[in-house]
Amino acid sequence: MKKKRRKKIELTLINDDYNSFASVISGLKNYLPSCSSLRAEQIAQIVHTKGKCPIYTGFKPDVFMIQSQLIKRGLLVESKIYKK
Repeated sequence: MKKKRRKKIELTLINDDYNSFASVISGLKNYLPSCSSLRAEQIAQIVHTKGKCPIYTGFKPDVFMIQSQLIKRGLLVESKIYKK
């Protein structure tokens, strides 16, 4: 019997016109594991210019916990099965 492979899920932060850079940076620093101030600023800049940016890839319970925390913070985050 084959084991069922767990699928990785990718979180993508999407640009909106409501959150300030400071709010986005603060949310990313607080809820993304090992996200520094510099990385949070880079993500915020990419989202501002390109419209979206992948921010985290992982497995089910962790990904959905992070997604719900960011959504509660007011950020627009979508999840999809990671394909590479």
